[in-house]
Amino acid sequence: MKPLRETRLPAHGRGPSGWTGGRALAGSSIPARTFRARPAAFLLSVICLSLSLTLLTSPGYPPASASALAAPGQPILSIGVSPVITAYDLGRGQTVTVKAVFSSGGTESFQAQVYLYDALRRGTSGFEFTEPGAEFWSAGGWLTADPMAFPMRPNQRQEVLVKLTVPEDAPAGEYYAAFGVTATPDTVAGPSSASVQVNGSVISVICVAIGEGLDRSARLIPYGDVPRDASPTETPAARLAGALRHWWLGLVIGDWNVARLAEGQVFRVFAPIENTGGVHIQPRVTATFRKGARVVRGVVVSGQIILPGDKELVEIPWTDAPFYGRYRMDLEVEYGGPEPLKVSRSFFIFPVKGIVGIVLLAFGLGYFMARRGRKKATPVSPSPGLPA
Repeated sequence: MKPLRETRLPAHGRGPSGWTGGRALAGSSIPARTFRARPAAFLLSVICLSLSLTLLTSPGYPPASASALAAPGQPILSIGVSPVITAYDLGRGQTVTVKAVFSSGGTESFQAQVYLYDALRRGTSGFEFTEPGAEFWSAGGWLTADPMAFPMRPNQRQEVLVKLTVPEDAPAGEYYAAFGVTATPDTVAGPSSASVQVNGSVISVICVAIGEGLDRSARLIPYGDVPRDASPTETPAARLAGALRHWWLGLVIGDWNVARLAEGQVFRVFAPIENTGGVHIQPRVTATFRKGARVVRGVVVSGQIILPGDKELVEIPWTDAPFYGRYRMDLEVEYGGPEPLKVSRSFFIFPVKGIVGIVLLAFGLGYFMARRGRKKATPVSPSPGLPA
Protein backbone atom coordinates (compact mmCIF):
# COMPACT_ATOMS: atom_id res chain seq x y z
CA MET A 1 0.00 0.00 0.00
CA LYS A 2 1.30 3.40 -0.90
CA PRO A 3 2.24 5.70 2.04
CA LEU A 4 -0.20 8.49 2.83
CA ARG A 5 0.86 11.87 1.46
CA GLU A 6 1.46 14.54 4.08
CA THR A 7 -1.15 17.31 3.89
CA ARG A 8 -0.51 20.78 5.35
CA LEU A 9 -3.55 22.63 6.65
CA PRO A 10 -4.05 26.40 6.24
CA ALA A 11 -3.03 28.50 9.19
CA HIS A 12 -6.44 29.10 10.76
CA GLY A 13 -7.37 29.16 14.41
CA ARG A 14 -7.63 25.74 16.03
CA GLY A 15 -10.74 24.31 17.61
CA PRO A 16 -10.97 20.97 19.40
CA SER A 17 -8.41 18.33 18.61
CA GLY A 18 -8.66 17.09 15.04
CA TRP A 19 -10.60 20.11 13.75
CA THR A 20 -9.84 23.60 12.43
CA GLY A 21 -12.11 26.62 12.47
CA GLY A 22 -12.35 30.14 11.08
CA ARG A 23 -12.47 33.46 12.90
CA ALA A 24 -15.22 34.50 15.29
CA LEU A 25 -18.30 36.13 13.83
CA ALA A 26 -18.20 39.90 13.79
CA GLY A 27 -19.90 41.47 16.84
CA SER A 28 -20.31 38.18 18.63
CA SER A 29 -18.35 36.20 21.14
CA ILE A 30 -19.51 32.91 19.59
CA PRO A 31 -16.69 31.42 17.56
CA ALA A 32 -17.28 30.28 14.02
CA ARG A 33 -18.82 26.79 13.55
CA THR A 34 -17.32 26.17 10.14
CA PHE A 35 -15.22 23.26 11.33
CA ARG A 36 -13.49 20.99 8.84
CA ALA A 37 -12.14 17.46 9.33
CA ARG A 38 -8.49 16.75 8.77
CA PRO A 39 -7.94 14.93 5.46
CA ALA A 40 -6.07 12.13 7.24
CA ALA A 41 -9.00 11.50 9.63
CA PHE A 42 -11.46 11.52 6.74
CA LEU A 43 -9.31 9.10 4.74
CA LEU A 44 -8.99 6.83 7.78
CA SER A 45 -12.77 6.74 8.23
CA VAL A 46 -13.28 5.85 4.56
CA ILE A 47 -10.69 3.05 4.75
CA CYS A 48 -12.24 1.67 7.95
CA LEU A 49 -15.72 1.76 6.47
CA SER A 50 -14.55 0.01 3.31
CA LEU A 51 -12.77 -2.68 5.30
CA SER A 52 -15.82 -3.21 7.48
CA LEU A 53 -18.13 -3.61 4.51
CA THR A 54 -15.83 -6.01 2.69
CA LEU A 55 -15.14 -8.07 5.80
CA LEU A 56 -18.84 -8.33 6.52
CA THR A 57 -19.40 -9.66 3.01
CA SER A 58 -16.40 -11.97 3.05
CA PRO A 59 -18.11 -15.23 4.17
CA GLY A 60 -18.88 -17.51 1.24
CA TYR A 61 -22.35 -17.67 -0.17
CA PRO A 62 -23.93 -21.11 -0.48
CA PRO A 63 -23.90 -22.33 -4.06
CA ALA A 64 -27.15 -21.91 -5.89
CA SER A 65 -28.99 -25.10 -6.70
CA ALA A 66 -28.76 -26.27 -10.28
CA SER A 67 -32.24 -27.78 -10.07
CA ALA A 68 -35.27 -26.09 -11.47
CA LEU A 69 -37.89 -25.07 -8.93
CA ALA A 70 -41.24 -26.75 -9.29
CA ALA A 71 -44.63 -25.50 -8.22
CA PRO A 72 -46.29 -27.31 -5.27
CA GLY A 73 -47.86 -30.56 -6.44
CA GLN A 74 -46.14 -30.45 -9.86
CA PRO A 75 -44.49 -33.74 -10.98
CA ILE A 76 -40.69 -33.64 -10.81
CA LEU A 77 -38.31 -35.77 -12.86
CA SER A 78 -34.80 -35.66 -11.38
CA ILE A 79 -31.60 -37.24 -12.70
CA GLY A 80 -27.84 -36.94 -12.20
CA VAL A 81 -24.58 -38.82 -12.69
CA SER A 82 -21.25 -39.06 -10.88
CA PRO A 83 -18.34 -38.75 -11.30
CA VAL A 84 -18.54 -35.77 -13.65
CA ILE A 85 -14.96 -36.15 -14.94
CA THR A 86 -12.22 -38.79 -14.61
CA ALA A 87 -8.68 -38.92 -16.01
CA TYR A 88 -6.19 -41.73 -16.61
CA ASP A 89 -2.70 -42.35 -17.98
CA LEU A 90 -2.89 -45.54 -20.06
CA GLY A 91 -0.75 -47.51 -22.44
CA ARG A 92 -1.79 -48.92 -25.78
CA GLY A 93 -4.03 -51.97 -25.38
CA GLN A 94 -4.92 -51.19 -21.75
CA THR A 95 -8.48 -51.09 -20.40
CA VAL A 96 -9.94 -48.99 -17.59
CA THR A 97 -13.39 -49.38 -15.99
CA VAL A 98 -15.33 -46.40 -14.65
CA LYS A 99 -18.07 -47.13 -12.14
CA ALA A 100 -20.71 -44.49 -12.85
CA VAL A 101 -23.65 -43.93 -10.51
CA PHE A 102 -26.89 -42.53 -11.90
CA SER A 103 -29.28 -41.13 -9.30
CA SER A 104 -32.96 -40.29 -9.44
CA GLY A 105 -34.94 -37.92 -7.25
CA GLY A 106 -38.19 -36.06 -7.58
CA THR A 107 -41.56 -37.81 -7.85
CA GLU A 108 -41.53 -39.37 -11.34
CA SER A 109 -40.30 -42.78 -12.53
CA PHE A 110 -38.62 -42.92 -15.92
CA GLN A 111 -36.76 -45.11 -18.40
CA ALA A 112 -33.05 -44.24 -18.69
CA GLN A 113 -30.96 -44.73 -21.81
CA VAL A 114 -27.14 -44.48 -21.78
CA TYR A 115 -25.41 -42.83 -24.74
CA LEU A 116 -21.70 -42.77 -25.66
CA TYR A 117 -20.12 -39.67 -27.19
CA ASP A 118 -17.01 -38.19 -28.70
CA ALA A 119 -16.00 -35.24 -26.52
CA LEU A 120 -14.61 -32.37 -28.57
CA ARG A 121 -12.69 -29.67 -26.72
CA ARG A 122 -12.78 -26.21 -28.27
CA GLY A 123 -10.12 -24.15 -26.50
CA THR A 124 -11.00 -23.68 -22.83
CA SER A 125 -14.72 -23.01 -23.34
CA GLY A 126 -15.86 -26.57 -22.61
CA PHE A 127 -16.85 -29.66 -24.57
CA GLU A 128 -19.04 -30.48 -27.52
CA PHE A 129 -20.54 -33.95 -27.69
CA THR A 130 -21.12 -35.80 -30.98
CA GLU A 131 -21.59 -39.33 -32.23
CA PRO A 132 -18.49 -41.54 -31.84
CA GLY A 133 -16.06 -41.44 -34.74
CA ALA A 134 -16.52 -37.76 -35.63
CA GLU A 135 -13.08 -36.60 -34.49
CA PHE A 136 -9.63 -38.20 -34.60
CA TRP A 137 -8.60 -37.14 -31.06
CA SER A 138 -11.86 -38.30 -29.46
CA ALA A 139 -12.30 -41.70 -27.85
CA GLY A 140 -16.05 -42.25 -27.86
CA GLY A 141 -15.57 -45.32 -30.09
CA TRP A 142 -13.41 -46.92 -27.40
CA LEU A 143 -16.29 -47.03 -24.87
CA THR A 144 -18.76 -49.75 -23.90
CA ALA A 145 -21.36 -49.56 -21.12
CA ASP A 146 -23.39 -52.12 -19.20
CA PRO A 147 -26.34 -51.80 -18.82
CA MET A 148 -27.28 -49.45 -21.64
CA ALA A 149 -30.92 -49.03 -20.53
CA PHE A 150 -32.71 -49.41 -17.19
CA PRO A 151 -35.80 -48.19 -15.32
CA MET A 152 -35.44 -45.63 -12.51
CA ARG A 153 -37.77 -44.91 -9.61
CA PRO A 154 -37.64 -41.84 -7.34
CA ASN A 155 -34.63 -41.87 -4.96
CA GLN A 156 -33.08 -44.86 -6.73
CA ARG A 157 -29.39 -45.30 -7.64
CA GLN A 158 -28.13 -47.34 -10.55
CA GLU A 159 -24.53 -48.38 -11.18
CA VAL A 160 -23.28 -48.55 -14.77
CA LEU A 161 -19.88 -49.98 -15.69
CA VAL A 162 -18.24 -48.00 -18.49
CA LYS A 163 -15.14 -49.58 -20.04
CA LEU A 164 -12.56 -47.80 -22.19
CA THR A 165 -10.05 -49.87 -24.18
CA VAL A 166 -7.14 -48.13 -25.91
CA PRO A 167 -6.39 -49.44 -29.41
CA GLU A 168 -2.96 -50.93 -30.02
CA ASP A 169 -2.19 -48.39 -32.75
CA ALA A 170 -3.39 -45.23 -30.96
CA PRO A 171 -0.95 -42.31 -31.41
CA ALA A 172 0.46 -40.66 -28.29
CA GLY A 173 -1.56 -37.74 -26.96
CA GLU A 174 -4.65 -36.81 -24.95
CA TYR A 175 -8.08 -38.14 -25.88
CA TYR A 176 -11.56 -37.34 -24.59
CA ALA A 177 -14.73 -39.42 -24.46
CA ALA A 178 -18.04 -39.04 -22.66
CA PHE A 179 -21.16 -40.91 -21.66
CA GLY A 180 -24.53 -39.61 -20.56
CA VAL A 181 -28.14 -40.51 -19.99
CA THR A 182 -31.51 -39.43 -21.31
CA ALA A 183 -34.79 -40.01 -19.49
CA THR A 184 -38.28 -40.80 -20.74
CA PRO A 185 -40.99 -40.35 -18.07
CA ASP A 186 -43.29 -43.31 -17.49
CA THR A 187 -46.42 -41.21 -17.05
CA VAL A 188 -46.81 -37.49 -17.66
CA ALA A 189 -50.26 -35.91 -17.65
CA GLY A 190 -49.40 -33.16 -20.12
CA PRO A 191 -46.54 -31.90 -22.29
CA SER A 192 -45.50 -29.24 -19.76
CA SER A 193 -46.77 -30.73 -16.51
CA ALA A 194 -43.42 -32.12 -15.27
CA SER A 195 -40.46 -30.11 -14.01
CA VAL A 196 -37.09 -31.58 -14.98
CA GLN A 197 -34.21 -31.29 -12.51
CA VAL A 198 -30.54 -31.89 -13.26
CA ASN A 199 -28.60 -32.93 -10.15
CA GLY A 200 -25.16 -31.66 -11.13
CA SER A 201 -24.73 -33.17 -14.61
CA VAL A 202 -26.13 -35.83 -16.92
CA ILE A 203 -22.86 -36.25 -18.86
CA SER A 204 -19.52 -37.57 -17.59
CA VAL A 205 -16.19 -36.94 -19.37
CA ILE A 206 -13.22 -39.34 -19.49
CA CYS A 207 -9.72 -37.98 -20.23
CA VAL A 208 -7.04 -40.42 -21.37
CA ALA A 209 -3.35 -39.59 -21.82
CA ILE A 210 -1.50 -42.16 -23.95
CA GLY A 211 2.23 -42.52 -24.47
CA GLU A 212 5.48 -41.44 -22.87
CA GLY A 213 7.14 -38.04 -22.71
CA LEU A 214 3.90 -36.05 -22.85
CA ASP A 215 4.06 -32.32 -22.21
CA ARG A 216 3.07 -31.76 -18.58
CA SER A 217 3.77 -28.33 -17.18
CA ALA A 218 2.05 -25.96 -14.77
CA ARG A 219 2.62 -22.74 -12.87
CA LEU A 220 1.26 -20.88 -9.86
CA ILE A 221 -0.65 -17.70 -10.73
CA PRO A 222 -2.25 -14.85 -8.71
CA TYR A 223 -5.60 -15.57 -7.11
CA GLY A 224 -7.43 -13.01 -9.22
CA ASP A 225 -6.39 -14.73 -12.49
CA VAL A 226 -8.61 -17.74 -11.73
CA PRO A 227 -12.14 -17.19 -13.08
CA ARG A 228 -14.94 -17.30 -10.53
CA ASP A 229 -17.28 -20.27 -10.69
CA ALA A 230 -20.83 -18.99 -11.06
CA SER A 231 -24.01 -21.03 -11.25
CA PRO A 232 -26.37 -20.24 -14.15
CA THR A 233 -29.25 -20.05 -11.65
CA GLU A 234 -27.62 -17.39 -9.43
CA THR A 235 -29.76 -14.39 -8.67
CA PRO A 236 -28.37 -10.98 -9.73
CA ALA A 237 -27.75 -10.09 -6.08
CA ALA A 238 -25.84 -13.33 -5.44
CA ARG A 239 -23.88 -12.88 -8.66
CA LEU A 240 -22.90 -9.34 -7.67
CA ALA A 241 -21.97 -10.41 -4.13
CA GLY A 242 -19.89 -13.30 -5.49
CA ALA A 243 -18.10 -11.04 -7.96
CA LEU A 244 -17.32 -8.49 -5.22
CA ARG A 245 -16.04 -11.20 -2.90
CA HIS A 246 -13.85 -12.66 -5.67
CA TRP A 247 -12.47 -9.18 -6.43
CA TRP A 248 -11.80 -8.51 -2.75
CA LEU A 249 -9.99 -11.82 -2.21
CA GLY A 250 -7.97 -11.23 -5.36
CA LEU A 251 -6.98 -7.82 -3.99
CA VAL A 252 -5.97 -8.91 -0.48
CA ILE A 253 -4.42 -12.25 -1.46
CA GLY A 254 -2.67 -11.30 -4.69
CA ASP A 255 0.25 -13.69 -5.09
CA TRP A 256 0.66 -14.32 -1.37
CA ASN A 257 -1.32 -17.58 -1.52
CA VAL A 258 -2.66 -16.84 1.97
CA ALA A 259 -6.04 -15.44 3.08
CA ARG A 260 -4.72 -13.07 5.72
CA LEU A 261 -8.13 -11.45 6.33
CA ALA A 262 -9.96 -14.62 7.35
CA GLU A 263 -10.72 -14.09 11.03
CA GLY A 264 -13.67 -16.12 12.26
CA GLN A 265 -13.20 -18.66 9.44
CA VAL A 266 -10.90 -21.60 8.83
CA PHE A 267 -7.48 -20.27 7.87
CA ARG A 268 -7.00 -21.03 4.20
CA VAL A 269 -4.06 -21.26 1.85
CA PHE A 270 -4.69 -20.91 -1.88
CA ALA A 271 -2.80 -22.57 -4.71
CA PRO A 272 -4.09 -21.08 -7.99
CA ILE A 273 -2.69 -23.34 -10.72
CA GLU A 274 -2.65 -22.98 -14.50
CA ASN A 275 -2.10 -26.01 -16.70
CA THR A 276 0.39 -24.79 -19.32
CA GLY A 277 1.04 -28.22 -20.86
CA GLY A 278 -0.71 -30.37 -23.44
CA VAL A 279 -2.35 -33.02 -21.22
CA HIS A 280 -4.42 -33.06 -18.05
CA ILE A 281 -2.93 -32.74 -14.58
CA GLN A 282 -4.29 -33.48 -11.11
CA PRO A 283 -2.23 -31.56 -8.53
CA ARG A 284 -1.41 -32.77 -5.05
CA VAL A 285 -0.62 -29.80 -2.80
CA THR A 286 1.34 -30.00 0.46
CA ALA A 287 1.43 -26.99 2.79
CA THR A 288 3.90 -27.07 5.69
CA PHE A 289 3.51 -24.34 8.33
CA ARG A 290 6.50 -23.37 10.46
CA LYS A 291 7.06 -21.04 13.39
CA GLY A 292 10.75 -20.38 13.31
CA ALA A 293 12.41 -23.75 12.72
CA ARG A 294 9.54 -25.72 14.27
CA VAL A 295 6.92 -27.41 12.07
CA VAL A 296 3.50 -26.73 13.57
CA ARG A 297 1.25 -28.29 10.92
CA GLY A 298 1.33 -30.08 7.58
CA VAL A 299 -1.71 -30.35 5.32
CA VAL A 300 -2.05 -32.35 2.09
CA VAL A 301 -4.89 -31.77 -0.40
CA SER A 302 -5.56 -33.35 -3.79
CA GLY A 303 -6.96 -30.93 -6.35
CA GLN A 304 -9.37 -31.39 -9.22
CA ILE A 305 -8.46 -32.49 -12.71
CA ILE A 306 -7.14 -29.49 -14.68
CA LEU A 307 -7.32 -29.69 -18.46
CA PRO A 308 -4.77 -27.97 -20.75
CA GLY A 309 -5.12 -24.19 -20.63
CA ASP A 310 -7.50 -24.24 -17.65
CA LYS A 311 -6.98 -22.54 -14.29
CA GLU A 312 -8.17 -23.98 -11.01
CA LEU A 313 -7.95 -23.00 -7.37
CA VAL A 314 -6.84 -25.52 -4.74
CA GLU A 315 -7.75 -24.55 -1.16
CA ILE A 316 -5.77 -25.93 1.78
CA PRO A 317 -7.54 -25.48 5.14
CA TRP A 318 -5.65 -25.04 8.42
CA THR A 319 -8.46 -25.84 10.84
CA ASP A 320 -6.63 -25.28 14.15
CA ALA A 321 -4.63 -22.20 13.15
CA PRO A 322 -3.64 -19.85 16.01
CA PHE A 323 -5.24 -16.48 16.54
CA TYR A 324 -2.07 -14.42 16.19
CA GLY A 325 1.54 -14.88 15.16
CA ARG A 326 4.14 -14.80 12.40
CA TYR A 327 4.59 -17.99 10.38
CA ARG A 328 6.27 -19.34 7.28
CA MET A 329 4.54 -21.61 4.80
CA ASP A 330 6.30 -23.97 2.38
CA LEU A 331 3.99 -24.85 -0.51
CA GLU A 332 4.77 -27.80 -2.81
CA VAL A 333 2.61 -28.80 -5.79
CA GLU A 334 3.15 -32.20 -7.40
CA TYR A 335 1.34 -32.55 -10.73
CA GLY A 336 3.22 -35.22 -12.69
CA GLY A 337 5.69 -32.85 -14.33
CA PRO A 338 9.48 -33.06 -14.25
CA GLU A 339 9.71 -31.05 -11.01
CA PRO A 340 7.13 -29.97 -8.43
CA LEU A 341 6.22 -26.32 -7.99
CA LYS A 342 7.63 -24.83 -4.79
CA VAL A 343 7.06 -21.51 -3.07
CA SER A 344 7.60 -20.15 0.45
CA ARG A 345 5.66 -17.34 2.12
CA SER A 346 6.04 -15.51 5.43
CA PHE A 347 2.87 -14.01 6.83
CA PHE A 348 1.13 -12.71 9.94
CA ILE A 349 -2.08 -14.07 11.38
CA PHE A 350 -3.89 -11.30 13.21
CA PRO A 351 -7.49 -10.46 14.23
CA VAL A 352 -8.36 -8.07 11.42
CA LYS A 353 -12.04 -7.70 12.21
CA GLY A 354 -11.33 -7.04 15.88
CA ILE A 355 -8.71 -4.42 15.04
CA VAL A 356 -11.01 -2.71 12.53
CA GLY A 357 -13.79 -2.70 15.12
CA ILE A 358 -11.52 -1.12 17.73
CA VAL A 359 -10.34 1.52 15.24
CA LEU A 360 -13.91 2.36 14.28
CA LEU A 361 -14.94 2.51 17.94
CA ALA A 362 -11.99 4.76 18.82
CA PHE A 363 -12.72 7.03 15.86
CA GLY A 364 -16.40 7.26 16.82
CA LEU A 365 -15.61 7.99 20.48
CA GLY A 366 -13.02 10.59 19.50
CA TYR A 367 -15.49 12.31 17.21
CA PHE A 368 -18.18 12.24 19.92
CA MET A 369 -15.86 13.60 22.62
CA ALA A 370 -14.59 16.29 20.25
CA ARG A 371 -18.14 17.48 19.64
CA ARG A 372 -18.91 17.50 23.37
CA GLY A 373 -15.73 19.40 24.12
CA ARG A 374 -16.55 21.94 21.43
CA LYS A 375 -20.02 22.53 22.86
CA LYS A 376 -18.68 23.00 26.39
CA ALA A 377 -16.03 25.44 25.17
CA THR A 378 -18.57 27.66 23.38
CA PRO A 379 -19.35 30.85 25.40
CA VAL A 380 -22.89 32.25 25.23
CA SER A 381 -23.42 36.05 24.98
CA PRO A 382 -26.02 37.50 27.39
CA SER A 383 -29.17 38.85 25.74
CA PRO A 384 -29.57 42.67 25.67
CA GLY A 385 -31.58 44.08 28.58
CA LEU A 386 -30.97 41.13 30.90
CA PRO A 387 -28.73 41.47 33.94
CA ALA A 388 -25.35 39.91 33.54
